[in-house]
Amino acid sequence: MKLQWYGTASISIDTNNEKILFDPFIPFKESNINIKLEDFLGYDKIFITHGHFDHIGSLELISKNQNLKIYCTQTPYNTLITKGISKEKLIKIKPGDIYTFGDENNSIQIKVYQGKHIDYDKLVIGKILLTPRTYKYVKNALFINKENKRCPENNETVIYQICVEKKNIIIMGSLGLDKNTSYPINCDLLFLPYQGNKKLFEIAQNILNVLEPKQIVLTHYDDTFPPISKNVDTSLIENLYADRIKRGKYKEIIKFKEEL
Repeated sequence: MKLQWYGTASISIDTNNEKILFDPFIPFKESNINIKLEDFLGYDKIFITHGHFDHIGSLELISKNQNLKIYCTQTPYNTLITKGISKEKLIKIKPGDIYTFGDENNSIQIKVYQGKHIDYDKLVIGKILLTPRTYKYVKNALFINKENKRCPENNETVIYQICVEKKNIIIMGSLGLDKNTSYPINCDLLFLPYQGNKKLFEIAQNILNVLEPKQIVLTHYDDTFPPISKNVDTSLIENLYADRIKRGKYKEIIKFKEEL
């Protein structure tokens, strides 16, 4: 099995007989992240954590002329239909659903949990918007503003637990847990998004105290869609969890070892 991070919350899992994408998004050309449409082709299953533009905004291009299924909750389902994606390619999901792919000897199971989107810090976003970058990338800013209105989250963020090759993986698309949901603990690997609030370290620390993952890959801390995004300082959380944390690298292939 190999796992790959493509920037933002975009992740792939590639096993012997299954290739699955999560939240694929093509970075803005100004981001200097070398991820292209071709990197997301050849997959027949895509799972979405929530409906914001940086999680579904590239699906129209990715799904064009491809025979694939997109698994998402009701709100992104509705949004994607307005973007021209046919109902035949969309499968509505909800917390509690379990999907199993492959054969009994080499299967991958995906369970859906209720999640929570991080509370945006308006002060942080305001400071970003007041920088010269906003004027430099004003067309991007206007596009993002338009897409944010078209792509609501509507309290439907989900978290995925993936069981594959005797490993337990959790993928979060946003940094939040639902207080009424019991989550599996001690997973082998947690993909942890790290952007959107000035209290990121505190929020992440609380989540890690609940989930107690064995190993962590940071995602979403990158500057994928300037000027709204930025490269986030991850040193605090890296230093605290140095024995089990790593920053993702674009297109890096993460191979599981038996000792994980």
